[in-house]
Amino acid sequence: MNFQISDKRIAQLTGASLVLMAIIAGLTMGLVFNSLFTSNITQFKNHLTKLIPAFNWGVVAWIVILILDVFVSWGLYLFYKTKNYKKSIYMGGLRFLYSIVLGISIYKLIQAAFLIDNVDVNYNLIFTKIHHFQAIWQFGLIIFGMHLVILATLVCEKQILLRTLSILLLLAGVGYILSNVANIFINNYEEYRARVEAVFIIPMIFGELGLAFWLILKGGSKTIAFAK
Repeated sequence: MNFQISDKRIAQLTGASLVLMAIIAGLTMGLVFNSLFTSNITQFKNHLTKLIPAFNWGVVAWIVILILDVFVSWGLYLFYKTKNYKKSIYMGGLRFLYSIVLGISIYKLIQAAFLIDNVDVNYNLIFTKIHHFQAIWQFGLIIFGMHLVILATLVCEKQILLRTLSILLLLAGVGYILSNVANIFINNYEEYRARVEAVFIIPMIFGELGLAFWLILKGGSKTIAFAK
């Protein structure tokens, strides 16, 4: 038995997933994790005590982001495979690999959440787990950046809008790669990260979001058949 789905519907679902991810990630980072990432151990204890309910919801939010990210890997591959099958495989595969790394990092958050529920809270261990999450996730962002670079070549068309989105995605990908590679090799890089990423902040924000809205509003027209 076959069932069919138009690539327009795939585009709309993929774009909506990207927008939803951006909203959830923005709220989760802004309300919970930014303050934890930038705190020393003393500040961390004070922040975490106030954020325990929000922290648990933040972990759930990251799991939702992971699920959406896996779907986006699949959706982008399906949408672009008729344009360039080999590039689509690499592009979707890299994003799926990033999702695997993200999943490993989220496991550290889940461990931290269980530690918070203990009678005797070990703040030092929780601090370590959360920073392990940050380190693994930031390593994964190198892979994510590579995904964006290949995605940029698939998005590029003669239309000015798509060409602009392609440039934004390319710059965002380069930004993610440079920033997170530097984080590995420069010991005190966190002191400079904000200034480095400020150079790439516009493409990082508007590259994927711009593509998401294009996918929702304009993407796709063909029908894709699946065997069932």
